Formats: sequence, C-alpha cells, structure tokens
Amino acid sequence: MKKNELKAVIRYMLAAIVVLIAVIVFLSVKLKKTKADAENVKIVYNESIPTQTIEKAEPTPIITDYEINTEPDDDTDYLQLVNLENYIYELPDNLDLVERYIDDDLAEYGNSEILLNTEVINELKDMLEDAKAQGIPKYIINSGFRSIRNQTRLWNNRKESDPNYGKQPYENPLKCMPPNSSEHSTGLAVDILNTSYREANDGYGDTLAGKWMYQNAYKYGFILRYPENKTHITGVMYEPWHYRYVGKEVAKEIYEREICLEEYLNKTP
Repeated sequence: MKKNELKAVIRYMLAAIVVLIAVIVFLSVKLKKTKADAENVKIVYNESIPTQTIEKAEPTPIITDYEINTEPDDDTDYLQLVNLENYIYELPDNLDLVERYIDDDLAEYGNSEILLNTEVINELKDMLEDAKAQGIPKYIINSGFRSIRNQTRLWNNRKESDPNYGKQPYENPLKCMPPNSSEHSTGLAVDILNTSYREANDGYGDTLAGKWMYQNAYKYGFILRYPENKTHITGVMYEPWHYRYVGKEVAKEIYEREICLEEYLNKTP
C-alpha cells in the first residue's frame, strides 16, 4: 500500500472513531433524560373531580418471593370504599400471585403476574372450580391489583386523548378512574371475562358466563361493583366484568337488596 493511501485510510478510521464517540455520548445523554422523565410522572387533574394534589405517584412495590405473605395482614378492611369521593393512599401488603393458586386448567390470564389479596384468591379459586363443575366455559382473569403509578398513566393517557374526560362523572360515568380512586389499588377487585366472550363491554353481562357470575359471585364474597342502574351513585359505567370482594355476609345482603357498596355503607354522593 502506498504511503498516501495509508494516510487516507488512517484519516477515515479516525473520523469513524470520532463519529462513534459522538453517537455514544448522545445516546448516554438521551438515556439519562428518559430515565429522569419516567421518574417524574405528571398527573393531569380535572377540577370537576375532587382529588388531592400529588406531586409524584407512589412507585409500584417490588414483590419478591421473600416478601410475599411473610406477615399476612389480618386487619384488611374488606369494606374499604374507594371511589371519586374516597381515596386510597396506602398500598396493600398481603398480595400474592394469582397463578400460584389458580392454574391454567381453571382460568386463562389476560396479563402476566396478576396480584390479588390472598383471601380473595382463595375465594376466587373456589368460585372458578364450581363454575367449571357446572359446565361454564373457562374464565379469563384479566386484571387485579394496580399500582397508583400505573393508574396515573392510564388516567393521563385518557385525559390526553380527551381533555374533557371526567367532567360530571355522575351524569357521564367513567371507565378509567383517576389515581387514588381506583379499587384495583386495594387488591380486592378483579376484572374477569370469559373465553366465550372476551370483550369488556355491556354484552358480556348477557352471556351465560356473565349471568352465572352475577348470580353466584355473592356466595364467595364478591359483588358486581358497578351495576347498570347505579351509575349515578358510583360515577362509573356499567362493568359486568368488575367484581369486588367484600366478604360473604355483606355480599349476600348487597346482592339480595340489589344495592351497590356506596348504598350499603350509606356513603352516597
């Protein structure tokens, strides 16, 4: 190789190294900025929905094998009311992975690593076993515990797509709840659909699986949390897939009286 050609090759190599270093520096700065943005979740609020100002959503607790159920909470308030008027700030500490108790033979899973209160999981398992024995198609456990941080992201996404979302919820019921107002943060609520009808809409309530769940859930301590004729009280649209654990005695009374949890607790808006 001639001397001039060698010099040209060296120049090209040095230029390539400079470009590579510049790219690495740029990506490093970009990664730091992205991480910083992720750690500061901004919450969009609607003045028509009373909520306490929160600078930063609480982080999702990291759950490990060691932490799960090492000290079960026997003081769980199964009648805790969480809605647009009553907020949740403390996250539950007695959650477990549902799939450890309920295998694929009893239910499908709409999401991975679904968490629920351990008492809720046991009753849910009994209910699914009885449903299977009675010939009901396999249910789908779609959602359980949801952190306040995750609920914040869902709320912000909805508000970004529709800035007017959430105004006058007792006249225009919500589907997505503001942070600190979702029952999913208690670990006592579960969204459950069916392999025969996978859509979360009103039609699910008219299916065999939807009707069986509504007519039998109270026997295991669950109530249909957001009935069709109670939207003016709950501020939430009819959700035939959303069930909340309250205990067997209370669930039976709520079912027989055809009321919602707010009415049972005498805490209507």
